[in-house]
Amino acid sequence: MTNRPLSWLTSGGSEHQRELSLLQLGPGLVGRTPLAEQLAKIISESKQAPKYVFRDWAWDTEALDEDVMESILDEVRRDKYTFVYIKPPSSTWSRATWASATGPKPTRSQRYPWGFPCLTDQQRPKVEKDNWVVRFAAAVLTAVRTACEQGFFARCVLEHPEDLGAARNKKPASIWQLPEITSHALTWHSTAFFMCRFGADSSRPTRLCGNVTSLGALGCPGLPVFNKAGVYAGPLPTACGHSHIPVVMGKDGDGVFGTAAAATHPDSYWAYIAHTLCLEWASGHDPSLGGLRHAPEVPRGTPPVPPSTGRVSTGGAAHRPHGAAVPGTAGPHGAGRQGAAGRAAADQAAVHRPNAGRASCARGRLGWAAFG
Repeated sequence: MTNRPLSWLTSGGSEHQRELSLLQLGPGLVGRTPLAEQLAKIISESKQAPKYVFRDWAWDTEALDEDVMESILDEVRRDKYTFVYIKPPSSTWSRATWASATGPKPTRSQRYPWGFPCLTDQQRPKVEKDNWVVRFAAAVLTAVRTACEQGFFARCVLEHPEDLGAARNKKPASIWQLPEITSHALTWHSTAFFMCRFGADSSRPTRLCGNVTSLGALGCPGLPVFNKAGVYAGPLPTACGHSHIPVVMGKDGDGVFGTAAAATHPDSYWAYIAHTLCLEWASGHDPSLGGLRHAPEVPRGTPPVPPSTGRVSTGGAAHRPHGAAVPGTAGPHGAGRQGAAGRAAADQAAVHRPNAGRASCARGRLGWAAFG
């Protein structure tokens, strides 16, 4: 492929078409993914559809080997993909392992992010495989950065559960603690949000990082912030504002882990991400693509519950509705009464990572339908 921004394809006579392409990496991916379906829909419904050819590739991270990884990295650097979406497996990184007496046991911690020294023979292969994929994800981010430095248009999004800090005096591991990942998060855009805003059946605190400029509008921008005890202090508020059925820890009666549903996302989430990626392309190259002006309307999810106190949860009943300001955070329409004072107190007590965002949320600045 020639070294020039984006590929031009010839389609019959002198008509030229521009290729938009997606590479998606994640556990269990087979065939055309929901994100690819949404991107294809946007492009096909555009009045400018004849100008474009859309191609997509999906790789199951469980099936990757070293040769495939090297090939993908080379293709990313050489401008084969317009958009890249990466979701490394989260099973061995899950906080649920610290809360379950019947499910899998923890295999890593903040002190040992790449795995405990005393892993069993049964645990070690899975941990090493997940480590390999996370390191590969970091390498893909670097390859995207290289492609951009060469003048190519390449946009990448990395997804993983939010780092919620200490739990029950324990400090679970998170990929957002790794220098290989934070080196990108510090200079790109990073935001946290609750997946239930898109209609998920539990809150699922999630973090995205990438070089897509509008990621911050999705939720609460900034890296995770913790107090001196390592307890999460933002940027997410203390609860999602919805009432959820508590997530079953361990296996249910059918032998399925209670957290298995978190592996899939609502279609409305993928529709939002697809629009975000196309808007990123349209803003710098083709404003007519899809006639896009706003992101799609997001389902309002389950009704909020009455205000109360509570901590950030990964499932179960939330205790604060959208609209109620959390001390030290900004509410949907700006800082609450205790916003400035709360942030100042949190800043004094918190242990910040370099350039970590304060506990504030961009929810009030969204130009499309409110999440909650």
